[in-house]
Amino acid sequence: MDQSFYDQEILQLRRMSAEEKLLALDALRRTAQLAVEAGLRMRHPDLSPAKVEEEARRIVSNARS
Repeated sequence: MDQSFYDQEILQLRRMSAEEKLLALDALRRTAQLAVEAGLRMRHPDLSPAKVEEEARRIVSNARS
């Protein structure tokens, strides 16, 4: 990653309020949840929608960075 881009990103994050940071984090979590659900539906088309959501929630909550 370009250092100047990284520096600008850090500055932007520092300017955000705690609420804005939490909202951004929640949006990222929801995006991850939807991506995992899509992958599960592709690999396991027989799973019920409720089971897909449950399994995706488990996967996302157990993810490590």
